[in-house]
Amino acid sequence: MITTCQLTAGVAVTAPTAAAAPAAVSVGVPGGGVGLARQSDRILTAMFIDTDGVLNVAWEYNNGPWHAPVRISASVAEPGTPVALSMQTRTRFTAAFIDKWGRLNVAWLDDNGPWTQPTPISGQVAKPGGSVALAQYGDNQLTAAFVDSSGTLRTASVTGTGPWSPPAPTGGAVGLPGSPIALARHKTGQVDRMVATIIDNTGTLNTAYQPYPGGPWTAPSVVGYPLTNPGGGVALAQQNDSTLTASFTSTYGFMHVAWVNDGGNWNGPVSVDGLNADRGTGGGAIAMAKQTPGILVAASVDWWGYFSVAWAENNGAWNPPVRVGGSVAPHGAGVAVFKQSDNILTAAFIGNDGKLNVAWVEYTGAWAGPVPIN
Repeated sequence: MITTCQLTAGVAVTAPTAAAAPAAVSVGVPGGGVGLARQSDRILTAMFIDTDGVLNVAWEYNNGPWHAPVRISASVAEPGTPVALSMQTRTRFTAAFIDKWGRLNVAWLDDNGPWTQPTPISGQVAKPGGSVALAQYGDNQLTAAFVDSSGTLRTASVTGTGPWSPPAPTGGAVGLPGSPIALARHKTGQVDRMVATIIDNTGTLNTAYQPYPGGPWTAPSVVGYPLTNPGGGVALAQQNDSTLTASFTSTYGFMHVAWVNDGGNWNGPVSVDGLNADRGTGGGAIAMAKQTPGILVAASVDWWGYFSVAWAENNGAWNPPVRVGGSVAPHGAGVAVFKQSDNILTAAFIGNDGKLNVAWVEYTGAWAGPVPIN
């Protein structure tokens, strides 16, 4: 049970030349986007775009102390732009974001070597500062997805270390340009597909599918009815061997979940909050990950700026969000969660002071943090 902690290559594109990065301390935009993923079995990596539009990377090794953020690019993006992270192959680790010119960019490292400079793999089709999601489809295909400047879902993919495909539109314009997007592989005994979710321009959850690697994507289709702010935050994760779960916060800040079993129809969305729950921000950022094989966690920063977690154990009823630590971030702040090791789940976000904060829980113990690492 979770308890609160009482701590006080791709497509060639001709583009404008980026200005040199100023020599300054890494400071994030309070509440801005953060990417978090394992770079290797022993390295957990966090990335964000700082107040100068520079890509930053921080990391911890073998459950040790975090290394303070280091700048690795010129000024290439709008400050606070979300960054997505994923393994691309067994040895290549990739970051993706939308640059200040509206192009999808990727940067990567091989075998824990040095980072490449961000490289645009599309034309100017996205909203500067918009969100991107990454997910693997097996060990050899990586997919990127975003909502473009017209509100249309686009996807791009790469096989192995080859060239990226240009981002292709999926369906018509149903979302808000640059809105949050979630992407996950849904693999069960009956289906193996890539799933994308967004909150559309009416505030309704939408889902789209790719039925097999390289296959055609379906157009986004609605699940339920309008419950949240148009273009709001959404998260997606596989809950068990058959169930894929999506989560978001409603207009009034109550957490909702929807789910699909195998290849069936989506269920919900339904509220998992009571009136006394630690309410989130309507449409604010939310992230999900497995804490243990039987516990799925949803994390967010609530209305009062507290890092909060909700969880479902062994496919049972969801426990409403509870607070961890003090009020340290803007409500609805971008938050990421990822397994640091087999027994540790870590969350990251940018606090009110622009510092990268982390919180963590070991197995089923109490959460620790949040604490700044720079």
